[in-house]
Amino acid sequence: MKYTYSLFTSIFLGIFLFTSCNNSDTVDEITEPGSLTILMESKFDTENINVSPNFSYSSTTDNQISFTRFEYIISNVTLELEDGSSYLVPDSYYIMGQRSDSQVPRELIEINDIPAGTYTGISFSVGVDPTTNANTDTYEKGDLQAGIGMDWGWASGYKFIRWDGQYFNTAENNDINFSFHIGEDDNYRTIEKTFAQAITINGEMETTLNFNVMADEVFNAINLNDLGLNFPPSEPVKTFTGVMFGPVDKATVIANAYADMFVLWGEENNAMN
Repeated sequence: MKYTYSLFTSIFLGIFLFTSCNNSDTVDEITEPGSLTILMESKFDTENINVSPNFSYSSTTDNQISFTRFEYIISNVTLELEDGSSYLVPDSYYIMGQRSDSQVPRELIEINDIPAGTYTGISFSVGVDPTTNANTDTYEKGDLQAGIGMDWGWASGYKFIRWDGQYFNTAENNDINFSFHIGEDDNYRTIEKTFAQAITINGEMETTLNFNVMADEVFNAINLNDLGLNFPPSEPVKTFTGVMFGPVDKATVIANAYADMFVLWGEENNAMN
């Protein structure tokens, strides 16, 4: 009797589901715009980055690094739809990271009024596109503004990344200040990601994309002990090292590395919400 009852129940549920599926054709498609949250969590290997001299991180080049500032610019966020079209988020310029140990880290980007649809990927850039980058004083979009340390001040253009801190210099046997202030059009990099599964965005869905921002990619690509910018250059003891407008070859290495530091959850056996 138990087997007969289960079989009858299965047949009944099958008829019910078939009828429900047919009736679902009449349900209105949700066309209201939706929202998307992007989490970009700053990491050094497996550790979260803290902007404080009390926290240090080890690179594969044997540099012991601490940060006093860790900021970068994300721009021109574009979402790819399954029909091959794309949606460029207006004025999408975001200063991410942490300016000092007294500031709460900026790790979230919240985007509203996204056209309803099914999306298969995302692209964004590190830095500021050439048109906007050429108008620092008169062309401010999103978070971009002068006077907060993310523009050059003495020249047009924005700093795509500004990472300041200290590292232990083995040659000098001392902690040395370092700065990576990378800008200029040649160092503008675009990152493209395809979702493992398409996502739906509309007025009834809450969607989050999770990225790990792996800063160690940069420090594994370049050895602070080998950098060529030493200030002041006339003194025998190194008091500062860094890459800004130059050396050009070092800035290129850093730009290529920060293009690879964004890992979308799901790419390394994680999960995308």
